[in-house]
Amino acid sequence: MGVKNFMELRCWEQSSELKKRMYAICAREPACRDRDFWIARGSLGEIQDALIDAKDRRYVYEAEFKEVWEISERAIASTTGMMKYLQENKDRRFWGNGPDG
Repeated sequence: MGVKNFMELRCWEQSSELKKRMYAICAREPACRDRDFWIARGSLGEIQDALIDAKDRRYVYEAEFKEVWEISERAIASTTGMMKYLQENKDRRFWGNGPDG
């Protein structure tokens, strides 16, 4: 049986976990005072860029960086896999019906 909604998709679960981890980093000092870290990050690539920036600014230790980086890599891989699946199978159930029904 397929998924019932987007929250059951592995790519969404992994992206959500990544978002929560980045929010936790942004909530700590000194990152919480840095406006750049509160700007919305719309894509997984931008989240990775923000994570590199956090490491460069010493907001995260190396171990935490590696752990969150691995989460981001898994999220990107699952999202890419879902995109390939949808493209190859023309399965548009998750895309909505569009303006023509």
